[in-house]
Amino acid sequence: MSNPHADLHDRLLRSALRLPESYVESPWGHLVVKVNKKIFAFIDSSAERVHLGLKIKRSQLDVLEHGWAVPMGYGMGRHGWVSMSFDAATALPFEQCVDWLDESYRDVAPKRLVKALPPEGVGPAPALAPPPPPEPQVDPDDLAVLLVGNDTYRLERGRLALAHLGHAAVCAAADDDALDIAGSAEPRLVVLDLSKDATQCLELGPALGMLTPEGKLVIAGLRDAKQQRKVEAAVPAAALLSKEAPGAPKLLKQLAELL
Repeated sequence: MSNPHADLHDRLLRSALRLPESYVESPWGHLVVKVNKKIFAFIDSSAERVHLGLKIKRSQLDVLEHGWAVPMGYGMGRHGWVSMSFDAATALPFEQCVDWLDESYRDVAPKRLVKALPPEGVGPAPALAPPPPPEPQVDPDDLAVLLVGNDTYRLERGRLALAHLGHAAVCAAADDDALDIAGSAEPRLVVLDLSKDATQCLELGPALGMLTPEGKLVIAGLRDAKQQRKVEAAVPAAALLSKEAPGAPKLLKQLAELL
């Protein structure tokens, strides 16, 4: 079934991504937009409605006067988070949503990024998304890195970042296809990202370790010390354990050293 809200969803997403150093992830099957590893927008849509979640302390009370807005659950409403839901019978105030996206970004982003913004926001998103920049040329026959996980946005961000460093990379879901690629393409390094469906991803860890050159398996996206202990017991062959996402600068530097 087609999504009648797809265009609106796309406009909201482009409005969020026009903000400096913002990027998309999908940790729970729904889109979030982050800056500096912190979420500033939840954007989702279905055949029935569009959902928008923002941290808007300054505007929260005014927004909550509308029937399409409620404090976000899990106690997040106490910290200024608002969940908005728009269906076919509700006119979405798009220009105001753009202002609220900007407010949420400024609440979450590092001060160095906020200081660089104009005082009254950065304006609405363009009507059409700009074409992506051309990708750097890398040798497709020399597979440097296999990125494995279930958050396609995180993996793709890592793949593009590696390409800019001159390394060919391939993304694969955490299933048997990843094992096939690891066994046949013989990547020089395998990165297993645990950010989403960590249990399923971790089940592949021992097999990936056997198919990866010694000392060349990296586990990324660790949540906490408890999960790290579990990973260390299940995948002792891992060369590096990291809390970072595959495209994060710190992890990219470490991957370059391993390559």
